[in-house]
Amino acid sequence: MAYGSPLAFFFSSFALLVASIPGLVPVGVAEPSFYDPNRVTQPSWRPRIFLYKGFLSDEECDHIIKLARNKTTRSIVANNESGKSLTSNVRTSSSMFQRKHR
Repeated sequence: MAYGSPLAFFFSSFALLVASIPGLVPVGVAEPSFYDPNRVTQPSWRPRIFLYKGFLSDEECDHIIKLARNKTTRSIVANNESGKSLTSNVRTSSSMFQRKHR
């Protein structure tokens, strides 16, 4: 499957990574019926990354990208001494939060 953009690949990979964090999904929650172990690869153990091919369609990724466009802000870090939030020249990523049901 070809991804429409590098961001589509990123969102598919990131969604699977987040879902693989222990404790994030409550114990006793059944696996989704669409889980297919033949579509999962593990490109890295450290950091632990799982790639689920076809997790999101290109259209779904494009929709998420459209919602996030122009809403990202520069990521911040905490000052170890004061605890205050500040920007850093080392951490150059950006992020955004999305409300449910968009």
